[in-house]
Amino acid sequence: VLFRSLMYFTDCTNGPRCNQQDGDVKQVMDKSRPGFLQKIFPKGLLKGSEPRHPGDGGQGVKVPPEKESQAKETFKINQFNLVASDMMALNRTLPDYRMDECRKKKYPPTKTLPKTSIVIVFHNEAWSTLLRTVYSIINRSPHE
Repeated sequence: VLFRSLMYFTDCTNGPRCNQQDGDVKQVMDKSRPGFLQKIFPKGLLKGSEPRHPGDGGQGVKVPPEKESQAKETFKINQFNLVASDMMALNRTLPDYRMDECRKKKYPPTKTLPKTSIVIVFHNEAWSTLLRTVYSIINRSPHE
């Protein structure tokens, strides 16, 4: 996944027409094909990707007034809004911020690409961010 992302980045930054339009945002996930987690969990447990939850589609998260003091305290520990992070769904959707050239690039079939491993290095990481990372890797990696 890292190698493929690096290929996207290096190919697109060198392309002559690599200019991203600010309003040109598309979804990363292919909605026509169920992800790995949708296959193993009971039907309906993981909802569709309509922006219904805080943080879906890259939208901001509004912390309720009764949790603002907790958000300030946890910010001192983690240096980010842990309360907002905990409110986000683990399988949230994200917009596709790739440049247009990267979206159009055709890669060989996944079966021909080399096998790879993913190593997540973390220390004192908040569980919500760590679990969201794992969910993203599983849901957005090619399935065989």
